[in-house]
Amino acid sequence: MTDALLTCLVEEHKTAAEFDSVLAEEQAALTSSSLMEVLPSIVERKSALASQLAELALERGRCLAAIGQANDRKGIEAAIRKDARLAPVWNELTRSATSARSCNLTNGMLLRTRLEYTRRAMVALREARGAGGAAAAVYGPDGRMPTDMR
Repeated sequence: MTDALLTCLVEEHKTAAEFDSVLAEEQAALTSSSLMEVLPSIVERKSALASQLAELALERGRCLAAIGQANDRKGIEAAIRKDARLAPVWNELTRSATSARSCNLTNGMLLRTRLEYTRRAMVALREARGAGGAAAAVYGPDGRMPTDMR
């Protein structure tokens, strides 16, 4: 029974490490000028990996249940006490997950910084546009510049 859990943990670790790698790519993209060229593929891969991780977590839960353990820290610790082969894989998985969490938090801060920069740039553009009269939107709802600004 623990063979299935071991196989699941190995796959979960591999996927978590790949997810962490994609988050590192995202971090590099968030600090580059080519963000919009690379972001779509990063988001697509990140989303697929997140779905895969969710499925693997469910599978881990099923494997733990099959050996009479809960899908939580106590359950995995009890499983490790019964089969020491699980320990190194679990430790690697938790390291990858911790690294991914840290990288994701950093990416969130970088994204908030980019959004704030964009918000301030839009405010400055609106103020510059409104200097001669009432402030108006720089771009219309269709994303185009009004004809009187061209």
